[in-house]
Amino acid sequence: MAKLKEENSHPQSQAMLGIDQGIAVNILQALVLEATDCIAVKDVQGRYLLINPAGASFLGRDAREILGKTDFELFSTETALKIRETDEQVMFTGETQLIEDLLSPLNSERRYFQAMKCVYKSPTGEIQGIINVVRDITERKLAELALQKANQDLDQFASIVSHDLQAPLRKINYFTSALEEVLEVIPEEARDYLNRIQKTSQKMQGLITDILSLSRIKRQPPRYSTVNLKDLTEEAIQELGDHRPVSKHFFRLGQLGIELEADAVQIRQLLINLFSNAIKFQKPGATPVIHVHADLLPNHRCLLTIQDNGIGLEGKYLARIFKAFERLHSSVDYPGNGMGLAICERIIERHNGAIRVESTLGAGTTFHIELPLTQAKSL
Repeated sequence: MAKLKEENSHPQSQAMLGIDQGIAVNILQALVLEATDCIAVKDVQGRYLLINPAGASFLGRDAREILGKTDFELFSTETALKIRETDEQVMFTGETQLIEDLLSPLNSERRYFQAMKCVYKSPTGEIQGIINVVRDITERKLAELALQKANQDLDQFASIVSHDLQAPLRKINYFTSALEEVLEVIPEEARDYLNRIQKTSQKMQGLITDILSLSRIKRQPPRYSTVNLKDLTEEAIQELGDHRPVSKHFFRLGQLGIELEADAVQIRQLLINLFSNAIKFQKPGATPVIHVHADLLPNHRCLLTIQDNGIGLEGKYLARIFKAFERLHSSVDYPGNGMGLAICERIIERHNGAIRVESTLGAGTTFHIELPLTQAKSL
């Protein structure tokens, strides 16, 4: 542990620690020796200068067999090249990195690891090498992959079932319409039955369409491009008006000229769903008033706010509104299948954003949607 003592003799380190040098060294020794994560220190050539017991156990060797060696003597060539490449990148930039990878120690099975890599410097500020803190995350990663596979299977099942249900529903609609045309006289009671059959099949078709939409958003990664919130808002209002009576006078648009990286199709769908709800959940005879504006936040994010004058909700119900198939109102008074807000939440999750809602019964609802201006690049 001599290297640790040398490192902590730096005056700046002592100022930050604010404790006696001997105690500081003992604390660091205890942390390194007792840590369950692998802790290793290498010089600029990649030779191991220090490794703790957890690290030696991970490599299946005695620490004395590791010190002085490089990764090319301890790992497969493919793995050693990966490790050396990231080590050199960290030493070149001087920036700490957190990396996940699948690695293969010699004579051992391939396992998933998460590594924190940072440089250590001499008292004069020269980079002397690299510190690695490595954690075996194989069990967690395998559980994540299993869950991902299960979700994919579930999505595929939902998609297949939904598609298979579309054909018989179309036939039901077709034949009920055909019956109305071929029968010259239809008793009023029979006509009522035919109308109910058509409405029920149409409702089922709408539900299937929403299930497919939710599954598609979850399954397919967003196609990011630079979009303008003002343009998307205006397009959503226009598209909404193409399918139902919607007046542009319902909307009060504030500052919206913010550009961000997003999937234009998904964000437009998000806006359509929220606007549609604001128009639908209104007091009888009331004219919808929907305020929409966006603000820049200091953390490279923006906040989109959508406020309406609708019927609102009691606070105890707010936690339920984003659940799929959740309905808080009569389908007679407010038609729908309870999927719109579930789709909204999924879109926001896929954009690494967040949504919260405020509502007062009889006084309207406000949605606050926080979105990053840029999306993290995949490794």
